[in-house]
Amino acid sequence: MEFTITVVNKSAVQAKNGAITVRICPRCEFAEEPKGFGKPENGPSSDRARAFSAFEATTVMEIPLKVKDPFPSPRRMEVDVTLRCENCRVEPKTTLFVNY
Repeated sequence: MEFTITVVNKSAVQAKNGAITVRICPRCEFAEEPKGFGKPENGPSSDRARAFSAFEATTVMEIPLKVKDPFPSPRRMEVDVTLRCENCRVEPKTTLFVNY
């Protein structure tokens, strides 16, 4: 299964020294590593993270993902996205649902 997550810095402020973390469902596996992302040290196998020094204001980052279909397949997969940076307001994770 392939799909793209879009992360947007809709603020007027550049995000500095942070990371974006993507977590797929625990019974899912990445079919391919997302470009620029890696498995966090001591993190679950369902997590991939990408550090950044700057995420410009009013810009978009697209994250293409390739995930193996979970079995048995519920036809719906949960994906959590977390963004943290030194000058960002801490927000809870964003939960997305992919129906396929």
